Amino acid sequence: MKSLLTACILCVALLAKGQQDTWLEVRYSPGAFIPHRLSLPQLRTGPAKTLSISYSRGLDGTMDWHHYYRGGHRGLSLFVMDTGNRDEMGYFLSLYPYLDLPITANERSGLEWHMGVGLAYLTEHYDFEENFYNKAIGGHINYSIVMALRYRIERGNWRAATGLSMSHASNAAIRLPNLGVNFVSLDMVLAYRIAQGEKVEWDMDRPWSTSKDLHLLASVGMREANSFTHEIFGVQEIRLRYQKRFSSRMAWSLGTDFIHNQAGYQELDDDLEVDFGLDVLQWGLHGGIALVFDKACLYFNNGLYLVEGYQGQGPLYHRFGGYLQISDRWMVDLSLKTHFAKADYLALGLGYSIASKKIKDHGGSGDQ
Repeated sequence: MKSLLTACILCVALLAKGQQDTWLEVRYSPGAFIPHRLSLPQLRTGPAKTLSISYSRGLDGTMDWHHYYRGGHRGLSLFVMDTGNRDEMGYFLSLYPYLDLPITANERSGLEWHMGVGLAYLTEHYDFEENFYNKAIGGHINYSIVMALRYRIERGNWRAATGLSMSHASNAAIRLPNLGVNFVSLDMVLAYRIAQGEKVEWDMDRPWSTSKDLHLLASVGMREANSFTHEIFGVQEIRLRYQKRFSSRMAWSLGTDFIHNQAGYQELDDDLEVDFGLDVLQWGLHGGIALVFDKACLYFNNGLYLVEGYQGQGPLYHRFGGYLQISDRWMVDLSLKTHFAKADYLALGLGYSIASKKIKDHGGSGDQ
Protein backbone atom coordinates (compact mmCIF):
# COMPACT_ATOMS: atom_id res chain seq x y z
CA MET A 1 0.00 0.00 0.00
CA LYS A 2 2.88 2.37 0.79
CA SER A 3 4.40 1.69 -2.65
CA LEU A 4 1.05 2.35 -4.33
CA LEU A 5 0.71 5.67 -2.49
CA THR A 6 4.26 6.66 -3.49
CA ALA A 7 3.50 5.84 -7.15
CA CYS A 8 0.36 8.01 -7.00
CA ILE A 9 2.30 10.97 -5.58
CA LEU A 10 5.05 10.68 -8.22
CA CYS A 11 2.57 10.42 -11.09
CA VAL A 12 0.55 13.40 -9.89
CA ALA A 13 3.77 15.42 -9.47
CA LEU A 14 4.77 14.66 -13.06
CA LEU A 15 1.32 15.56 -14.35
CA ALA A 16 1.33 18.81 -12.39
CA LYS A 17 4.07 20.43 -14.48
CA GLY A 18 3.05 23.34 -16.68
CA GLN A 19 0.10 25.74 -16.87
CA GLN A 20 -2.59 23.62 -18.51
CA ASP A 21 -6.22 23.06 -17.57
CA THR A 22 -6.50 20.72 -14.58
CA TRP A 23 -9.50 18.45 -14.08
CA LEU A 24 -10.88 16.14 -11.40
CA GLU A 25 -13.15 13.43 -12.76
CA VAL A 26 -15.53 10.85 -11.31
CA ARG A 27 -16.77 7.88 -13.33
CA TYR A 28 -19.50 5.36 -12.55
CA SER A 29 -19.79 2.38 -14.89
CA PRO A 30 -22.31 -0.46 -14.65
CA GLY A 31 -21.22 -3.41 -16.74
CA ALA A 32 -20.78 -7.14 -17.12
CA PHE A 33 -18.09 -9.81 -17.15
CA ILE A 34 -17.56 -11.09 -20.70
CA PRO A 35 -16.36 -14.73 -20.81
CA HIS A 36 -14.09 -15.43 -23.78
CA ARG A 37 -13.36 -19.11 -23.05
CA LEU A 38 -15.67 -22.09 -22.48
CA SER A 39 -14.37 -22.54 -18.91
CA LEU A 40 -15.31 -18.99 -17.80
CA PRO A 41 -19.12 -18.44 -18.06
CA GLN A 42 -19.76 -19.88 -14.58
CA LEU A 43 -17.81 -16.95 -13.08
CA ARG A 44 -20.50 -14.49 -14.21
CA THR A 45 -23.02 -14.32 -11.37
CA GLY A 46 -24.12 -10.67 -11.29
CA PRO A 47 -23.62 -7.21 -12.80
CA ALA A 48 -20.26 -5.49 -12.38
CA LYS A 49 -20.01 -1.94 -11.04
CA THR A 50 -17.02 0.42 -11.30
CA LEU A 51 -16.27 3.67 -9.50
CA SER A 52 -13.19 5.68 -10.43
CA ILE A 53 -11.56 9.02 -9.69
CA SER A 54 -9.13 10.65 -12.12
CA TYR A 55 -6.78 13.62 -12.23
CA SER A 56 -5.86 15.02 -15.65
CA ARG A 57 -4.23 17.97 -17.38
CA GLY A 58 -4.58 19.27 -20.91
CA LEU A 59 -1.78 18.80 -23.42
CA ASP A 60 0.35 21.95 -23.61
CA GLY A 61 1.32 22.02 -27.29
CA THR A 62 5.07 21.67 -26.68
CA MET A 63 5.32 18.51 -28.81
CA ASP A 64 4.32 18.00 -32.44
CA TRP A 65 1.90 15.18 -31.69
CA HIS A 66 -0.13 17.43 -29.38
CA HIS A 67 -1.08 19.41 -32.50
CA TYR A 68 -1.57 16.38 -34.75
CA TYR A 69 -4.17 15.01 -32.31
CA ARG A 70 -5.70 18.48 -31.77
CA GLY A 71 -5.14 18.45 -28.03
CA GLY A 72 -6.51 16.06 -25.45
CA HIS A 73 -5.64 15.20 -21.85
CA ARG A 74 -3.17 13.03 -20.00
CA GLY A 75 -4.08 11.77 -16.56
CA LEU A 76 -3.97 9.22 -13.79
CA SER A 77 -6.96 7.12 -12.78
CA LEU A 78 -7.73 4.88 -9.81
CA PHE A 79 -10.76 2.60 -10.05
CA VAL A 80 -12.43 -0.05 -7.93
CA MET A 81 -14.69 -2.62 -9.56
CA ASP A 82 -17.15 -4.99 -7.94
CA THR A 83 -16.84 -7.86 -10.43
CA GLY A 84 -20.31 -9.21 -9.66
CA ASN A 85 -18.81 -12.43 -8.25
CA ARG A 86 -17.27 -11.52 -4.90
CA ASP A 87 -16.63 -15.11 -3.81
CA GLU A 88 -14.60 -16.27 -6.83
CA MET A 89 -13.31 -13.03 -8.46
CA GLY A 90 -13.75 -10.46 -5.69
CA TYR A 91 -12.80 -6.87 -6.44
CA PHE A 92 -10.70 -5.49 -9.32
CA LEU A 93 -8.56 -2.44 -8.43
CA SER A 94 -6.39 -0.60 -10.93
CA LEU A 95 -4.08 2.42 -11.06
CA TYR A 96 -3.20 3.52 -14.57
CA PRO A 97 -1.98 6.56 -16.55
CA TYR A 98 -4.07 7.39 -19.58
CA LEU A 99 -4.61 9.59 -22.62
CA ASP A 100 -7.88 11.13 -23.80
CA LEU A 101 -7.53 11.97 -27.49
CA PRO A 102 -10.25 13.82 -29.44
CA ILE A 103 -11.57 12.15 -32.57
CA THR A 104 -13.57 15.17 -33.72
CA ALA A 105 -12.17 18.72 -33.78
CA ASN A 106 -14.92 20.56 -31.85
CA GLU A 107 -13.45 21.80 -28.54
CA ARG A 108 -16.79 21.95 -26.70
CA SER A 109 -18.21 18.55 -27.68
CA GLY A 110 -17.40 15.47 -29.71
CA LEU A 111 -16.07 11.93 -29.68
CA GLU A 112 -12.89 11.04 -27.80
CA TRP A 113 -10.76 7.93 -27.38
CA HIS A 114 -9.65 6.96 -23.85
CA MET A 115 -6.77 4.49 -23.42
CA GLY A 116 -4.55 3.50 -20.52
CA VAL A 117 -2.28 0.72 -19.27
CA GLY A 118 -1.33 0.19 -15.63
CA LEU A 119 -1.24 -2.09 -12.60
CA ALA A 120 -4.16 -4.12 -11.29
CA TYR A 121 -4.90 -6.04 -8.10
CA LEU A 122 -7.60 -8.71 -7.93
CA THR A 123 -8.63 -9.76 -4.44
CA GLU A 124 -9.50 -13.37 -5.43
CA HIS A 125 -7.54 -15.70 -7.71
CA TYR A 126 -7.27 -19.36 -8.66
CA ASP A 127 -6.53 -21.87 -5.91
CA PHE A 128 -6.70 -25.61 -6.55
CA GLU A 129 -8.41 -26.32 -3.23
CA GLU A 130 -10.31 -23.13 -2.36
CA ASN A 131 -11.09 -21.38 -5.68
CA PHE A 132 -10.86 -24.03 -8.37
CA TYR A 133 -13.34 -22.50 -10.84
CA ASN A 134 -11.50 -19.20 -11.23
CA LYS A 135 -9.43 -20.20 -14.25
CA ALA A 136 -9.14 -16.55 -15.30
CA ILE A 137 -6.55 -15.17 -12.86
CA GLY A 138 -3.61 -17.01 -11.27
CA GLY A 139 -2.36 -14.31 -8.87
CA HIS A 140 -3.21 -11.06 -7.14
CA ILE A 141 -0.85 -8.77 -9.12
CA ASN A 142 -1.74 -8.15 -12.76
CA TYR A 143 -1.57 -5.51 -15.45
CA SER A 144 -4.67 -3.70 -16.72
CA ILE A 145 -5.73 -2.26 -20.07
CA VAL A 146 -8.63 0.19 -20.24
CA MET A 147 -10.07 1.50 -23.52
CA ALA A 148 -13.20 3.56 -24.10
CA LEU A 149 -15.05 5.45 -26.81
CA ARG A 150 -16.99 8.39 -25.36
CA TYR A 151 -18.99 11.43 -26.38
CA ARG A 152 -18.17 14.49 -24.27
CA ILE A 153 -19.84 17.85 -23.71
CA GLU A 154 -18.00 20.76 -22.06
CA ARG A 155 -19.76 23.80 -20.60
CA GLY A 156 -17.86 26.31 -18.51
CA ASN A 157 -15.86 24.46 -15.86
CA TRP A 158 -17.91 21.27 -16.21
CA ARG A 159 -17.46 18.35 -18.58
CA ALA A 160 -19.74 15.31 -18.96
CA ALA A 161 -19.19 12.22 -21.07
CA THR A 162 -20.76 8.86 -21.76
CA GLY A 163 -19.76 5.85 -23.81
CA LEU A 164 -18.62 2.24 -23.77
CA SER A 165 -15.44 0.96 -22.14
CA MET A 166 -13.54 -2.31 -21.93
CA SER A 167 -11.36 -3.23 -18.93
CA HIS A 168 -8.94 -6.17 -19.10
CA ALA A 169 -6.71 -7.73 -16.44
CA SER A 170 -4.07 -10.43 -16.82
CA ASN A 171 -0.61 -11.31 -15.51
CA ALA A 172 0.98 -12.19 -18.89
CA ALA A 173 1.20 -15.90 -17.95
CA ILE A 174 3.67 -15.28 -15.13
CA ARG A 175 1.26 -17.18 -12.86
CA LEU A 176 -1.13 -19.76 -14.33
CA PRO A 177 -3.98 -20.19 -15.00
CA ASN A 178 -4.15 -16.91 -16.88
CA LEU A 179 -7.11 -16.70 -19.24
CA GLY A 180 -7.65 -13.08 -18.15
CA VAL A 181 -10.82 -11.17 -17.33
CA ASN A 182 -12.72 -8.75 -19.57
CA PHE A 183 -15.48 -6.36 -18.54
CA VAL A 184 -17.62 -4.17 -20.81
CA SER A 185 -19.24 -1.15 -19.16
CA LEU A 186 -21.41 1.87 -19.85
CA ASP A 187 -19.46 4.93 -18.66
CA MET A 188 -21.04 7.95 -17.01
CA VAL A 189 -18.40 10.63 -16.44
CA LEU A 190 -18.54 14.00 -14.71
CA ALA A 191 -15.46 16.25 -14.49
CA TYR A 192 -14.77 19.67 -12.97
CA ARG A 193 -11.96 22.04 -13.97
CA ILE A 194 -10.13 22.94 -10.75
CA ALA A 195 -7.57 25.19 -12.48
CA GLN A 196 -7.66 26.96 -15.83
CA GLY A 197 -4.48 27.23 -17.86
CA GLU A 198 -3.38 29.19 -20.86
CA LYS A 199 -5.32 28.53 -24.05
CA VAL A 200 -3.32 26.61 -26.65
CA GLU A 201 -3.80 27.40 -30.34
CA TRP A 202 -3.54 24.11 -32.19
CA ASP A 203 -1.38 24.37 -35.31
CA MET A 204 -3.31 22.48 -37.97
CA ASP A 205 -0.57 23.24 -40.54
CA ARG A 206 2.30 21.75 -38.55
CA PRO A 207 4.52 19.77 -40.99
CA TRP A 208 5.06 16.02 -40.87
CA SER A 209 6.86 13.52 -43.09
CA THR A 210 5.88 10.26 -44.73
CA SER A 211 8.65 7.81 -43.81
CA LYS A 212 9.72 4.19 -44.18
CA ASP A 213 11.67 2.30 -41.50
CA LEU A 214 13.08 -1.20 -41.15
CA HIS A 215 13.50 -2.32 -37.52
CA LEU A 216 15.37 -5.32 -36.10
CA LEU A 217 14.30 -6.19 -32.55
CA ALA A 218 15.55 -8.68 -29.96
CA SER A 219 13.33 -9.32 -26.93
CA VAL A 220 13.11 -11.62 -23.92
CA GLY A 221 10.23 -12.65 -21.69
CA MET A 222 9.15 -15.40 -19.33
CA ARG A 223 6.07 -17.44 -18.50
CA GLU A 224 4.86 -20.43 -16.51
CA ALA A 225 4.36 -23.75 -18.23
CA ASN A 226 1.60 -25.11 -15.96
CA SER A 227 -0.21 -24.31 -12.73
CA PHE A 228 1.04 -27.39 -10.83
CA THR A 229 4.83 -27.06 -10.90
CA HIS A 230 4.87 -23.23 -11.26
CA GLU A 231 8.13 -23.59 -13.18
CA ILE A 232 9.13 -20.44 -15.08
CA PHE A 233 10.59 -20.69 -18.60
CA GLY A 234 12.27 -18.07 -20.74
CA VAL A 235 11.11 -16.77 -24.11
CA GLN A 236 13.49 -15.30 -26.68
CA GLU A 237 12.45 -13.64 -29.92
CA ILE A 238 13.88 -11.89 -32.97
CA ARG A 239 11.55 -9.65 -34.95
CA LEU A 240 11.91 -7.82 -38.24
CA ARG A 241 9.43 -4.99 -38.83
CA TYR A 242 8.86 -2.75 -41.85
CA GLN A 243 6.86 0.35 -40.90
CA LYS A 244 5.49 3.12 -43.11
CA ARG A 245 4.01 6.31 -41.71
CA PHE A 246 1.08 7.36 -43.89
CA SER A 247 -0.41 10.22 -41.86
CA SER A 248 0.56 12.62 -39.09
CA ARG A 249 -0.89 10.20 -36.55
CA MET A 250 -0.72 6.69 -37.99
CA ALA A 251 1.53 4.07 -39.58
CA TRP A 252 1.13 0.53 -40.88
CA SER A 253 3.61 -2.32 -40.58
CA LEU A 254 4.50 -5.76 -41.91
CA GLY A 255 7.00 -8.15 -40.41
CA THR A 256 8.09 -11.57 -39.27
CA ASP A 257 8.64 -13.09 -35.80
CA PHE A 258 11.05 -15.85 -34.75
CA ILE A 259 10.18 -17.06 -31.25
CA HIS A 260 11.81 -19.67 -29.00
CA ASN A 261 9.16 -20.37 -26.35
CA GLN A 262 10.68 -22.81 -23.86
CA ALA A 263 7.36 -23.34 -22.08
CA GLY A 264 6.47 -25.45 -25.11
CA TYR A 265 8.81 -28.15 -23.81
CA GLN A 266 6.00 -29.16 -21.46
CA GLU A 267 3.97 -30.23 -24.49
CA LEU A 268 6.64 -32.60 -25.76
CA ASP A 269 6.46 -36.32 -25.14
CA ASP A 270 9.24 -37.66 -22.92
CA ASP A 271 10.32 -40.03 -25.68
CA LEU A 272 10.88 -37.24 -28.19
CA GLU A 273 14.39 -35.94 -28.70
CA VAL A 274 14.64 -32.15 -28.63
CA ASP A 275 17.11 -30.86 -31.21
CA PHE A 276 18.59 -27.69 -29.65
CA GLY A 277 15.11 -26.43 -28.85
CA LEU A 278 14.01 -26.30 -32.48
CA ASP A 279 10.91 -28.30 -31.59
CA VAL A 280 9.50 -25.28 -29.76
CA LEU A 281 10.54 -22.69 -32.35
CA GLN A 282 7.67 -20.52 -33.59
CA TRP A 283 7.75 -18.54 -36.80
CA GLY A 284 5.05 -16.20 -38.04
CA LEU A 285 4.18 -13.27 -40.27
CA HIS A 286 2.32 -10.22 -38.97
CA GLY A 287 0.70 -7.00 -40.09
CA GLY A 288 -0.51 -4.13 -37.97
CA ILE A 289 -1.44 -0.53 -37.39
CA ALA A 290 0.20 2.03 -35.09
CA LEU A 291 -0.44 5.39 -33.46
CA VAL A 292 2.55 7.74 -33.73
CA PHE A 293 3.54 10.11 -30.91
CA ASP A 294 6.76 11.70 -32.22
CA LYS A 295 9.51 9.39 -30.84
CA ALA A 296 7.02 6.94 -29.32
CA CYS A 297 4.62 4.58 -31.02
CA LEU A 298 1.76 2.31 -29.89
CA TYR A 299 1.02 -0.65 -32.16
CA PHE A 300 -1.37 -3.57 -32.57
CA ASN A 301 -0.41 -6.53 -34.76
CA ASN A 302 -2.22 -9.62 -36.01
CA GLY A 303 -0.05 -12.60 -36.91
CA LEU A 304 -0.25 -15.99 -38.61
CA TYR A 305 2.00 -18.89 -37.57
CA LEU A 306 3.92 -20.62 -40.32
CA VAL A 307 5.49 -22.86 -37.67
CA GLU A 308 3.40 -23.26 -34.49
CA GLY A 309 5.95 -24.98 -32.24
CA TYR A 310 3.66 -27.02 -29.96
CA GLN A 311 1.82 -23.98 -28.64
CA GLY A 312 -1.62 -25.53 -29.20
CA GLN A 313 -3.52 -22.22 -29.43
CA GLY A 314 -4.35 -22.19 -33.12
CA PRO A 315 -2.74 -20.48 -36.13
CA LEU A 316 -3.39 -16.84 -35.14
CA TYR A 317 -1.61 -14.62 -32.63
CA HIS A 318 -1.70 -10.95 -31.68
CA ARG A 319 0.67 -8.38 -30.21
CA PHE A 320 -0.08 -5.14 -28.39
CA GLY A 321 2.86 -2.92 -27.50
CA GLY A 322 4.86 0.21 -27.93
CA TYR A 323 8.36 1.50 -28.45
CA LEU A 324 10.32 4.61 -27.55
CA GLN A 325 13.23 5.87 -29.63
CA ILE A 326 16.21 6.63 -27.39
CA SER A 327 18.42 7.78 -30.29
CA ASP A 328 18.21 8.13 -34.07
CA ARG A 329 18.74 4.37 -34.46
CA TRP A 330 17.98 2.66 -31.13
CA MET A 331 14.65 2.04 -29.42
CA VAL A 332 13.23 0.25 -26.37
CA ASP A 333 10.27 -2.03 -27.09
CA LEU A 334 7.67 -3.52 -24.72
CA SER A 335 4.92 -5.80 -26.02
CA LEU A 336 2.33 -8.34 -24.94
CA LYS A 337 1.85 -11.37 -27.20
CA THR A 338 -1.56 -13.04 -26.96
CA HIS A 339 -3.83 -15.62 -28.54
CA PHE A 340 -7.01 -13.58 -28.77
CA ALA A 341 -7.69 -12.42 -25.17
CA LYS A 342 -5.36 -14.99 -23.56
CA ALA A 343 -1.88 -13.64 -22.80
CA ASP A 344 1.14 -15.67 -23.90
CA TYR A 345 3.99 -13.55 -22.48
CA LEU A 346 5.28 -10.02 -21.93
CA ALA A 347 8.49 -9.20 -23.84
CA LEU A 348 11.03 -6.43 -23.26
CA GLY A 349 13.71 -5.72 -25.80
CA LEU A 350 15.92 -3.42 -27.83
CA GLY A 351 15.44 -2.44 -31.43
CA TYR A 352 17.72 -1.01 -34.09
CA SER A 353 16.65 0.90 -37.19
CA ILE A 354 18.52 -0.81 -40.03
CA ALA A 355 17.19 1.63 -42.60
CA SER A 356 15.15 4.82 -42.41
CA LYS A 357 13.99 6.97 -45.30
CA LYS A 358 11.95 10.16 -45.39
CA ILE A 359 9.74 10.01 -48.48
CA LYS A 360 7.74 13.22 -48.58
CA ASP A 361 7.20 16.30 -46.43
CA HIS A 362 3.63 17.45 -45.82
CA GLY A 363 2.77 21.00 -44.90
CA GLY A 364 -0.24 20.27 -42.70
CA SER A 365 -1.19 18.01 -39.83
CA GLY A 366 -4.06 16.47 -41.72
CA ASP A 367 -4.01 12.90 -42.98
CA GLN A 368 -3.09 13.56 -46.60
